[in-house]
Amino acid sequence: MPANNSEANALKIFPRNLTARADHIVRGNPTNSRPESGVQNCFPGLELDLRNIEQVFLRGLVFEYHREDGAILSRVGSPIRSVTSEEITNRPLYLWAMYGRNKTDDDEPSLWGFRSQNGLDVWAKIHDLLPGRVAVLLGPAPGFSSPLDSGSAETLLRAAYDNGVLGGSDAIVELAVREESTSLIQYVVISQNRSDYLDQQGVLAPDLFPPGELTKSLCAPWVYDFRDCVCFYWASNKPDIVDSENGKQSFVNFLRKVSDRTESPPQDVTQYRGRRNLELSYENMVNGWWEKLPVVLNDRESTSFSVAPTPSLTEYLTRDQVIAELTYLATVEHALIVEYLYAVYSTLASRLPPAADADENTRTIFAATNEVFRVAVDEMRHFRWANEVLKILGAPPSVDRASTIGQPPTPESGRKLNLTRKYISRPFALKPLTRETQDWFIEVEAPSQVANQDLDGMYVAILESVNFQPDLFPERDRILPVIKLIIDEGHGHFNRFSSVKRSLSNLSESDYLRELSTNPPTPQQEKLLDLCDAYYHSIEEVIQITFSIGDRSGGLLLKAAVRTMESMHEASYLLASQGVLPMFRRPPTPPTSTHFSRQHSLSMLKARSATIQDSLQSLEAIGSEDEKQMANSQMARTAALYQQLQDIVNSSDDRP
Repeated sequence: MPANNSEANALKIFPRNLTARADHIVRGNPTNSRPESGVQNCFPGLELDLRNIEQVFLRGLVFEYHREDGAILSRVGSPIRSVTSEEITNRPLYLWAMYGRNKTDDDEPSLWGFRSQNGLDVWAKIHDLLPGRVAVLLGPAPGFSSPLDSGSAETLLRAAYDNGVLGGSDAIVELAVREESTSLIQYVVISQNRSDYLDQQGVLAPDLFPPGELTKSLCAPWVYDFRDCVCFYWASNKPDIVDSENGKQSFVNFLRKVSDRTESPPQDVTQYRGRRNLELSYENMVNGWWEKLPVVLNDRESTSFSVAPTPSLTEYLTRDQVIAELTYLATVEHALIVEYLYAVYSTLASRLPPAADADENTRTIFAATNEVFRVAVDEMRHFRWANEVLKILGAPPSVDRASTIGQPPTPESGRKLNLTRKYISRPFALKPLTRETQDWFIEVEAPSQVANQDLDGMYVAILESVNFQPDLFPERDRILPVIKLIIDEGHGHFNRFSSVKRSLSNLSESDYLRELSTNPPTPQQEKLLDLCDAYYHSIEEVIQITFSIGDRSGGLLLKAAVRTMESMHEASYLLASQGVLPMFRRPPTPPTSTHFSRQHSLSMLKARSATIQDSLQSLEAIGSEDEKQMANSQMARTAALYQQLQDIVNSSDDRP
């Protein structure tokens, strides 16, 4: 285009694919849901396996190609009427022949027979199909071993193809021929347009591809590569040699190919070739055998997912005791959140990441402090999860704060008294991130896979009590994943706090800790302290309300509460920069473990909104320039936030 062209600045780009036209990311869709934007190949594959997309090249028919005996019909559904799911379960159907237009054709349909071809050879032909009409011949034997000769097969397929073209793009032509004496299928002919794999946004159509369908044959996830890959690199978590479930036989091949794994297993063999012949194949893994592999705990198989109880746990918790234990643990999570946040504000780290030219110590202090903050955020999630489990069990929420972390049970607590447990029993305390505090954080997050040992072991006791008493906990399937998440993330917190300690080990405490003021707070600092407390109380109250109303509204409330947390975080950093740390003082009348009505929730929100606005207005009147600027921006945000919170509560059910 000439430089002096007056239209040069008006150049407009017209995207050629739907993905490029999208002006937003569709929530919940990973990158590989947009094939134009993903990295793909067939083996080993990076994001998705193109072969699995073409399993559904015809609507209502799902084929499996990862087989040596040809392409088999694995599932059937709407709009196909000539074949039922029961029929293909009892007598599998294979793809015998296909009639359609190929990339190598001169716009004329051709016939392909699949005699003696493996599934991936069949897929190669399907992959090259052009959009438009396709006709297929199916029969109950591998390969093209039809009682029809090739001429008769082509005549049937051509007729179905032509009839479909005449019927329009949505027409489906079906012909099923069965034996008169047995009603078993001899062959099936189906003709329809090749499937559209993408929806209108250029995303792979979710109704065609169940979760895991596009990646099951790749090296990651492990479904295919769990067998092994060509270089014999095995997944680190794949068992190799195990003990039998009854514990009577060792050196058992975990990948042995048997239909009943509870039977007495054969002894493993040492020869490479003989051993592999007895193992599951790649095709077995892709076609669902991996779902039959048992869990292995302590090197022993467990087909029932029920291992022997931990010896130290002589008696499981009752339902009431689980509720009581969770009620206490929620208060511990609350206490740890506050301890971790106080430690965050005690360091010299800024709220925002340091500049690119910042010195090494500044970057180290920020990274360590940010790690502690991220753990605090995780604990907020644990606090929520513990309350969600209480809600599942029909118990009231628990939003109080523990005065003692790892406290032994008392008779009035309802917790189990006769457990042989090691209790931490440490009073709640707000302390800067000293070496001693770092050691405490590592201790409290130390992992325990043994019930009744330390804080983590309390969750293990709950997990085992729920898992092994399904009659007592009909909600078992909903509870177990949540408790497992809390336990697993606790292990991660131990490692992260250990990393924080290592990264700060080369600095003295005075290098990374703030110098805290020993003078009484000024009037401005008192206003900031009051504001931080008001935000803290607000978060407690919103969580209390969340578990008193419906699930949908509860989720919206929690998202809105995050914005209150952000405001508290900003005010706390401004206060800490003056050598004063937020005290996280409890309200005069803390929320109780009861369900709030809608009217009570609204009254609480209105009162809290007024308290926060009063604190912000006072700070704007007497604060520094930074404080006035923060107060001014937060007033508008808080007013909008509390209006949103009230609207959410108003739209919810009024529950007692």
